[in-house]
Amino acid sequence: MSNRTVLTELQYEGTTPYLEFDIESELDVGFKPETLHLTLFDAKSGTIINSRNNVSVIDSCDSNGHVAMWLEAEDLAMSDPVTNRTETRRALFRWTWAAGARVGAHEIEFPIMNHLFLPVI
Repeated sequence: MSNRTVLTELQYEGTTPYLEFDIESELDVGFKPETLHLTLFDAKSGTIINSRNNVSVIDSCDSNGHVAMWLEAEDLAMSDPVTNRTETRRALFRWTWAAGARVGAHEIEFPIMNHLFLPVI
């Protein structure tokens, strides 16, 4: 299982994209970990977005290890809306199991588009 997903489809500022991935053991068996936390940050500056710094998202994981969650519109707010046409977000998920003795991680990277630069229809 890869520990990183790079989404190439542009997400628009202020939208609520859907993120998902699977947590699996070394034997490729899905499982629900004891803890699951999300840190969301701007890839260029490292700035934490929408106070999502190591927040628990364990409820987004089912018993088979499938993690699926909608982000909030505030998660796609631009860090520098005046000059940036696009920005790249990273959602880092970290989990523990075996009474905290084992730790896993998965990162999802995706680009967002500043609504100020969208063409007028």
